[in-house]
Amino acid sequence: MEDHKLDFRQVLAYELSAYGGRSKLQVFWRLQRINVVMQYLERHFSGREMQEKTLADVGCGPGIVASMFARRGYNIIGIDHFKPFIEYATKKFKREMLDGKFILADVCHDDNPLFENLQCNSIICIDAFEHFTKPGIAIDNFKKILGEAGGKVFLTMPNFRGSLYGYIEKIWDDFAKTPGWKELHVTRLKIPELISLFSSRGFKIEAAGTFLLTSPFLSVFSLKLARMISHVENYLLEKVHWGFMIYLVARI
Repeated sequence: MEDHKLDFRQVLAYELSAYGGRSKLQVFWRLQRINVVMQYLERHFSGREMQEKTLADVGCGPGIVASMFARRGYNIIGIDHFKPFIEYATKKFKREMLDGKFILADVCHDDNPLFENLQCNSIICIDAFEHFTKPGIAIDNFKKILGEAGGKVFLTMPNFRGSLYGYIEKIWDDFAKTPGWKELHVTRLKIPELISLFSSRGFKIEAAGTFLLTSPFLSVFSLKLARMISHVENYLLEKVHWGFMIYLVARI
């Protein structure tokens, strides 16, 4: 994302409402993306092992997602190139007495030696990759962040298969007071393209699929029903990539 296109107050207000506002659909949509990443992470780490591992949240924004992982015991390093996000996230962690630090850096540029010194065990990148102007360079920097020992990337992003997601972006931009996601989603990939991009950079794909289709809309009527349906549809969407969201687990 380019700084001049962002109104920090508008993005922050939207993010806070999306995770804890009145819209059941929006809250369900956001939390399901975190749940998918959390489930894969907990297959990789468990119990006390979490407290010994460093997790980089690349494209961390104002630190809302990072705080959820910090509460589960992960040592967080948040990375974003938008200074107001880093300042807000730092204050949020201090206020809530959470462990973690935040770094002002842009993974879409390859001239930052800082990445090679982080040596993180894993990376989460939750709904940030679509904002990266140079995704190939970002993946190369993922490798630097993971260091010589290697590690895994746990990623989610919109599935830009067909035109349906574009209609959803327009509806959200027009009616849900979003910060203009259609304009800010600059990297628009389908799942085969995302897999190919990571594979060409030396990553091995451990898991990839899509999730979220009908369940978010059912959440308006019943969160319990939406969660039940999501388990069924997510299993099916691993095979047929029609879901609105992509998940990917890649190892170097």
